[in-house]
Amino acid sequence: MKKYIGFLIIVFLSSCAIHGQEKVIIFKKGELLEFKKGNYYRAPDEIEKGKPFEGVWEYKNGNENLAIKIELKKTFFPKMGFYIDAYQLNYFYNKGDNNIITNSTIENNNKTGNILETDLRKMRFSSYDMIKKRNIYITLDLLDNNKIKIELANFEDNTSSNKTKRDLTFSIPTGIILTKQNSSKATE
Repeated sequence: MKKYIGFLIIVFLSSCAIHGQEKVIIFKKGELLEFKKGNYYRAPDEIEKGKPFEGVWEYKNGNENLAIKIELKKTFFPKMGFYIDAYQLNYFYNKGDNNIITNSTIENNNKTGNILETDLRKMRFSSYDMIKKRNIYITLDLLDNNKIKIELANFEDNTSSNKTKRDLTFSIPTGIILTKQNSSKATE
């Protein structure tokens, strides 16, 4: 029994030491920071601006259903080695055939977004089209009466020598209106 209790104490102290190394830094817009590996950066100004977008939004048309869930999460950026609070968007789309298309299985830093500086009623997320196998932008336009409009766009192609015709379609609908739901869980 003493060995068991000793083991639990070691595990507890180890977890405290590991979590104690993470430094939480709260910063404001325009403040210059030197990002360091292992730190956790919080931006309270952005958090407040994004609150109207948080929650579950849904579009239904017969058996077709698109639900998106937007939440603020502590997000790890592996290439840079630090954490930051970021808004994340998960989508769940059913064309009516009970085959759910979702981005919920991809890494969390590949579906983050921010409020647009030019229009505080818009939020843009980078995401991934799971069927078309390419990166996309998802832009949400906050409307009145708990509604948002969703617009999709391909990442810009910076290669001017690319003369091939690009597929401009998406596996989830674009240009539709979604309504905010009371539930905190996306429906499938």
